[in-house]
Amino acid sequence: MTLRDSIIYLSPYIVATLFPFGLGIFVRARNHSSVGRSFAFMLFVQAVWAFTLLMEITGSTLAGKAFWDDLQLVPAGVGAAAAVNFVLHYIGRKNWHGTKLLLLSLVFSLLAWLFAATSSLHGLHRVNALVDFSIPFGELNYNVPLVLMVFLVPMYAISVYSVWLLLRQTMVAHATARLAALCAFSGLAFPLFGALQTILRIRILGRMEVTSLWFLVGDALIAYGIFRFRMAGVLPVARHTIVENLRDPVALINRRGIIVDHNVAFKRLFGNGSEQLLGKSARELCKVRMGALCSLIDQPFVDAELPLLEGPESPVYSIRKFPVIKHADNYVLVFRDISSLKRAEQKLRGLSVELEKKIEVRAKELMAEVSQRQETERRLEDINAEMRTTRKEIMLTLADIIETRGRESAGHVLRVSEYVRILCQLTGMSAEDSQFTGNAAALHDIGKISISEALLSGLDKDNSGAQELMQTHTAIGQQILGRMDDPLLKLASRIAAEHHEHWDGSGYPRGLAGVAISPEARILTACDILDSLIVSKRSPTGFSIAAIAGSLAGMRGSVLEPMLTDLVLRHLDEFLRVAENYSPVTVVQDGDFGSARKTVYRPEVQQ
Repeated sequence: MTLRDSIIYLSPYIVATLFPFGLGIFVRARNHSSVGRSFAFMLFVQAVWAFTLLMEITGSTLAGKAFWDDLQLVPAGVGAAAAVNFVLHYIGRKNWHGTKLLLLSLVFSLLAWLFAATSSLHGLHRVNALVDFSIPFGELNYNVPLVLMVFLVPMYAISVYSVWLLLRQTMVAHATARLAALCAFSGLAFPLFGALQTILRIRILGRMEVTSLWFLVGDALIAYGIFRFRMAGVLPVARHTIVENLRDPVALINRRGIIVDHNVAFKRLFGNGSEQLLGKSARELCKVRMGALCSLIDQPFVDAELPLLEGPESPVYSIRKFPVIKHADNYVLVFRDISSLKRAEQKLRGLSVELEKKIEVRAKELMAEVSQRQETERRLEDINAEMRTTRKEIMLTLADIIETRGRESAGHVLRVSEYVRILCQLTGMSAEDSQFTGNAAALHDIGKISISEALLSGLDKDNSGAQELMQTHTAIGQQILGRMDDPLLKLASRIAAEHHEHWDGSGYPRGLAGVAISPEARILTACDILDSLIVSKRSPTGFSIAAIAGSLAGMRGSVLEPMLTDLVLRHLDEFLRVAENYSPVTVVQDGDFGSARKTVYRPEVQQ
């Protein structure tokens, strides 16, 4: 066989060795979650396994092939352990039961290797071994002894158990989570089919042992499921940039009370230096830092105020626990330090009767702040509702957190994103590009994360520089989103920077005019103003479509681009239907505007 023919023949096995190793490096660099780490480790083990098989194929002697064949027993056992480790992390069941399976697989793999490596002492292994040189490079053939099968069967049983767990996950998961679980199930099932093919002595590409090729197919399926359905990729980066910056400690626990995810603030509250909290029991952590929570942690819903430690000077936290939407086996824990509020309440109680009116005003302000912060906590339900669903929902939920810090109406981000998608299509964009732009538009006010709550809520009216400070949110949003090398976030950064520029150049921060403003920012400006008109100008008798249209027409050519203004006016009914779908409204008959509809749009008061 010529060198060229040898390379061609070995190329599938070389690819099967390099592919999992390269993919493992890529996943490890892009994803810092427990699922990403466990998948990367499984890929590295498979790469070692594929390398030992490649060395066995290219071995020229019986002794050489036997050495590499024996060595494969180690990565085989470690691979089974890595597979069950990946599965348990993926389904959120990493516990002591799973750890025992990992240890059991490793023990059997070492026993199998010791039995094979000491065959010269006991003579029970590979007694009838020979090399079949009718196959390129030759193939080692021998009958597997019963003793070795005793060690191999438990390892294969653990692998079958992993596949069964994934199959069961596909039956209980929802929507895209089911598709991701199906990809992972198929990816681990293929190598088992490969093992069955070897046992049945069925040849593929002329050989019976082609385990690495089955791994290649399986890894490709798992990688597709992981990256396609958001178990890895840029979303963890976006989550780290925005959610990790929240000051409130947040943790995700499964139904057994095991911590499966948390932010930096949670680790600062419960951690001890470099201590790893993932996989630990929330109950055990509470025993050390917040003992009163232990009696409540098993309840599906918790809304309580508890001290961190014993003593009058201990910080007090508001704790809320609620299930994740569509993932009822997981729960969100949110901690909010309300010590300052408690101290303020005590101080108010000690004031004299002469200050009663001032105390009442201050108490109302405090209650308004508490109510606003509680609203922010409720928005966290949206953040954690579908961590493994579509990118659009993640971006809208993150933007919704920023919205609740200001004075925008409920559902503002959802409505504006949908307005942007519709208006993009009306301008001639493809459906895909329109959806992409609508997702990016959800983060146009992300810069408000650095603006004080007093300024956002209008409590800091006497600050002479309030307007200038508020206007900085465009530059801050551009800076936050511009750090990440992702097309969606780059577009969101440009929209955040320019969404307050006006067509006639009277906007901020740079006074851009006309086509100098990016098309996406001009579209966002029109949609943002449209939603403000619909929501803010409400009255007990409703709001006339003609009044909305008149306000928009008054901004044509000054604040808004004329062409976009005309499109909005021409299709105003379609935008109003979107507003109805995304917030409760009452529609009644009104005057004549347009030719398709005569209605009044009136948002209901949010409860």
